[in-house]
Order: sequence, then C-alpha cells, then structure tokens
Amino acid sequence: MTSPNQLVEVGDELFLWSDDSESEDDRDNATLLERRMFALRYLSRHCWARPSKHDVKASRLASSERISTEEVLEALRRIPTKHWKNTGRANVRPEGTFTIDSITLGLVSCASTQGRPLPSRSTHLYQNLCKLLIRFWKQHIQEEQVCGNIPGCQSLVCTSIQMNRNYAAREHVDGNNTGPSWIIAVGDWAKGGELFIEDPKGREDHTLGCDVLGRYRTGEICRGTSMDVHNRWARFNGKCVHFVRQYSGGDRYSLVFFCAARHYAAPEAAKSFLSVLGFPLPGKQAPRTEQACRCSAVSALKVDSLGRALCPDG
Repeated sequence: MTSPNQLVEVGDELFLWSDDSESEDDRDNATLLERRMFALRYLSRHCWARPSKHDVKASRLASSERISTEEVLEALRRIPTKHWKNTGRANVRPEGTFTIDSITLGLVSCASTQGRPLPSRSTHLYQNLCKLLIRFWKQHIQEEQVCGNIPGCQSLVCTSIQMNRNYAAREHVDGNNTGPSWIIAVGDWAKGGELFIEDPKGREDHTLGCDVLGRYRTGEICRGTSMDVHNRWARFNGKCVHFVRQYSGGDRYSLVFFCAARHYAAPEAAKSFLSVLGFPLPGKQAPRTEQACRCSAVSALKVDSLGRALCPDG
C-alpha cells in the first residue's frame, strides 16, 4: 500500500496521494486507486477552467457593504441559460419535463463525479458568486442569531448551494443532505411560489400528486405548512417532504444552502478549495457520528431590501 502524502506517477502525470479523506470501509476496496485517480484528474482538469465572464466582479467582493436581495437577483440573472440547463435531479422535476434550470455550487455527488463528493464545474466557473452567496447567507445567520432564532441542534455548516430558476419542484425529500437547510427566493413573481414542508404540527393537508419513495404514495395525505419564502429566509429539514407551490407573474429564483451527507469523503484538495471560497465546512467525521437535524419545527424570517432580517418582535 502506498504511504500517505507522497507523489504517485500515473502515466506521465504526478499526483499527491493522501489517505486522509477515505473512510475505513473504502481502504480495502479494489477500486480505491482508480477512484482516487479519477478525483485527482477531475480536480486538476477543472482547476484550469476559466471563470465565466458572467461571474460576480472581484471588485464587489472587496467591499464590506451588505449584500442585498436585489444584488443577488442581479447576479443570478447574469447567468446565461445554457449554464442553467440540467437534465438530472429527476426527483424534483415537474411531471412531463426532462430538464430544469438548476445549478449546484460546492460539493456534488452525481454522474459527472462518478458519485464522489467533489466541487461542481459551476463552482469553478462562478467562484466569486460562491463567495457572494456565502457572505449573503452568513449575513443572515448573524441576524437570525440576534433574533434568537438559531436552533442548538446543529453546527452552522454549508458545503453546497442549490440554485433554482423558474420551476416549481414537485414533492420530494433530499436524500443526500444532512442537517438543516436554509432557503430564500428572490424575483418579481406576483402570486404563489410558497414552499410546502411536511410538519406534523402543520395545519394544512396536502394530497400527494406523485410517489415519494419510501414515504408516500400518490393520493395519500401529507400534513404540513406552507411558507412564504419570497425575500424571506426559511430553515427546514430537507429529510421532510417538501415542494414548491405553483406561481405566476414573473421570475422566481431560489437558493438552498445545505450540507452534503458524504462531505467527509471529499478529497482534502476539494475541501481546501471550498474553504477558500468561504464555505463553512463541517469537521471530519463519518456519518455514524453525525447528528441528525433535530429542528422541532420550520421557521422563517423576512428580510428587507438590504438583506436585513426583521425579527418577529419588530
């Protein structure tokens, strides 16, 4: 077995080998070398990608000014349509559609990464946008702490940001998430677009329009709560069934900040890259030692045009 932290030659290429990011179950796997080499090639290939000309300007990040919802909306609208198109995420696509406008920044585990948690290509294209959005999220978290609205069940960590444009996600659960998720939606739509979240204490009964694997069958009833997330932050447990109600009257963009369940398996180089972008990553730990989100209920705070949280008591 090759020792940790040494150069390994593969063909005409040299890679830095590290055992740090592998779980015990993976160390004896016959495909371990192949998987590591794929991850290293993936990271090497994307690190040379030129940032998109549509990315946030670096000069904006030098400013300490608060980040407003209008500024976030402007940044999202600059992203060209070709970068939004996504043929994956079948569990959230509305019935009868084959593509959605969806981008993940930060860690992803998908076909293009062979199921390994690695930074998405879009992360490399929009590095300044990552920094802007993480600052926007942290800005809110600070306000929520002032309002005494942060639960004590989970560290405030984030490995990934899901960006969605102009579609209403159908009933689903987030199987690859751990801990609480934070969501906010921006845009000029006029009606609808609430986020429905499964909640035993909720006052709404929703009839499922599709199967939710392992949870509900079509036609069954789900009790929950609809939350207005238009310029409002909401915290929820992605393991609960949720979906977006139909909306009309304009554009709707949503941002979901969450922690990927298999973050511990990401290579150290990937974690370092994300840390530079501002992602507050969790510590190194296997899933059996992680605490599940114990948020007793969903919660939400409205923000003003400057992105400042408005506490319930004024």
